[in-house]
This record gives sequence, C-alpha cells and structure tokens, in this order.
Amino acid sequence: MKLKLDETILRCRREKNLTQEELAAALGVSPQSISNWEHGGYPDIELLPSIANYFGITVDELIGNDKISVEEDIAAFPGKYYAVTGEERLRLALAYYRKYPNNFNIMELLACVITYGGFSKSAVYRKLLGEVCGRIIGECTDAGIRENAIYYMCRVADGEEFERWCAMLPVSFGLTYHETKEHHFWENGNTAEARRLYGRNNTALLLHFTCRDYHADGDAVCAEVNSLFRMKLLACGENGVVPDGFLGQYAYYRLCHASALFGCGRTEEGFEELEGAVDDYLRSYDLPDDVPLPLGPDELFGGIRCIRQRKEGKFDRFVYEDGTPVDYPPGGSYHLDPSALYDMLTHGDFSSPWFDWWFGAVQDDERFLAQVRRVKTYMDNYRR
Repeated sequence: MKLKLDETILRCRREKNLTQEELAAALGVSPQSISNWEHGGYPDIELLPSIANYFGITVDELIGNDKISVEEDIAAFPGKYYAVTGEERLRLALAYYRKYPNNFNIMELLACVITYGGFSKSAVYRKLLGEVCGRIIGECTDAGIRENAIYYMCRVADGEEFERWCAMLPVSFGLTYHETKEHHFWENGNTAEARRLYGRNNTALLLHFTCRDYHADGDAVCAEVNSLFRMKLLACGENGVVPDGFLGQYAYYRLCHASALFGCGRTEEGFEELEGAVDDYLRSYDLPDDVPLPLGPDELFGGIRCIRQRKEGKFDRFVYEDGTPVDYPPGGSYHLDPSALYDMLTHGDFSSPWFDWWFGAVQDDERFLAQVRRVKTYMDNYRR
C-alpha cells in the first residue's frame, strides 16, 4: 500500500522523536510549513531531496512510491547510464542522484562520469564530486565503491588534497598486507589458509594488472601491444581458453585490439578481431547471473569464482568454492550492458583510459556495419 507524503513525514518525524519546531530548524523552514506538510500540503519540489536525505530515505519513498517500483527503477539505472554519453549521461546520473541521494552505486557512477567525462573542470561539478566521494568514504562500506571514489579524487585533486586522498588508498591496493599474511600462513604450517590466500592474491594481481590504466594517447602501435598482452593474461584456461569468469573483460580488450589494428592500418586483421570481439561479447551476455563462473585453474586461483550481478546493477563479485565472499578484488570483469558495446562501436567520443577510437577508418565498410547491426539486434532483444 502506498503512503501519502503527509503520512511519511509525520511517521519519520515521530520515529526520530522530533517536534515540528526541531524538524523545521533542521530543514531550514518554518514550523508552519511542517504542520502544513503533515496535513496534506506539499513542499517545493526542490526541497524533496533535502527532506529525503535528512530522513535517510529516497525521494520515491518520501512521496509514497512502492518499494518494488523503486527497486526496479534503481536496477534499470546502469543500463540507461551506459546507453548514453557525455552531457546526457551526466544529466541522467544527476537526476537519479537527486531521486536516490543515499544509493552508493548511483553515487559511484555519478562520480565516474564527472571524472572521466571531464566535467570536473567546472567548479560546480568539481565541488559535487568532492561531496559525493566524501559521502562514500564517510558512509559506504563497499570496498570497491570506496576505492573507486578515492581513485576519482586522486585523478582530479592537486597539492595537499591529492596527498590526502592518496593516503586513503588501502594497503590491499598494493597487496602488501595480504601477501605478507600469505607468507605468514606458509611459515606457520597453515597450508589450507595459505593456499586460499594464494588464490585470492593471484586473482587480485591479475585483475589489478589488467584493469589498471593505460592511456594509448593516439599511439595505435602501443595500444595494439598492450591490449594483446592483456588478452593473453586473461586467456588462462586450459590450452589458452578464456574462462567464463574473465570472458567479458577479455571481449573488451579484444575490441580495443581490433580498434588498434585498424589504427595500425592492418585492416583485414582488424575485421577478424572485431568479429571475434563481438562473438565473445554476445556470448558473455548470455552467461547467467548468480552462477559461479570459473576464473581458471584452481591451482592458480584457489577455486575462486566470479558471480555476475547485472540484474541488480552491481559490479561482479567473487567467492570461494564454499560460497564465502572474497574481500578483494571488487568488480572488474567488464560484464556491461549491450548498449555499452553499441556505444563503443558507434561513438567516436567513447571515454576510456584504454580505448582509442580508430574505427573511423572503417565505419562505412559493410563488414563493420554488419557487426554494428548484430549488436543492435541483440541489444533490442536484450531490452525486451
């Protein structure tokens, strides 16, 4: 049953044991306004995010939208986010942040577009980025989201602020703590825990290396070498097969490799790699959510599996064989919505540290257009 706004405000005020005067002072309005809202009146729409944030609820919950609708709307956000680019992506992220000011996944993607979209050059958005990342550090417990927030600020900050944010990078980012712990287990005869941590450290190292920034900066030869090397690292299954847990990430670098080959003038190789990249991407989209996917030999990765969470709009998570979560790494397998692949093929302004868009040389070629149509058809069916 949906609640009315007046009932929600009255209930939340009483739960906090506040008088109308105390709530009015906290929100910067008159006590008469609070009384009016609790008797059927409606605040100015600009006040809704502040009221919702004060009570620790979403705007939808404040005005009475049911929980299922809210969850469905939030789950749909990542797909909408990756389907657009530039200022349209920023506007969408801002709109969702205003609706759900306490959702950390939305905060993280808003911070991402401000950082990578170049919007931090604006004083307004630079301030907003600092506020969002500050809230994440102060309130969020998700290690992956926290590390991303720190990294975004390290990219845009200068001087003492840069040093302050860098100091927040956890020790586990360099794996010093966990590798020391692994050696401790070995030396003290705790073989089971040592092997478990060995697999975790190998997983983290591989993902750290394959996910760390490389800026091609217009150099197609360097981009070709780097993308191919990352592909080889991810093809760690038996006889060089790419494990399902790394397939999405492998497909991404294969697409980067195809683009770089076109940039090098190696057109025929580029088309062969492009077709393979699309094949791998579409196959990765057909892999199920919530099913543990292998990463490679258990002797290397300790039986750790990757679990996709696309339907929930979250990063992949990693678990041991017994189902317990791996504390690190956070998501990093590039299981993106098909609209993101379509975006990479059709938008020359696609923003990524690893990806330079050399498809312009072949974008009118029928072989390229055929791959775009494949992705578009899959994307349209995927949305239904």
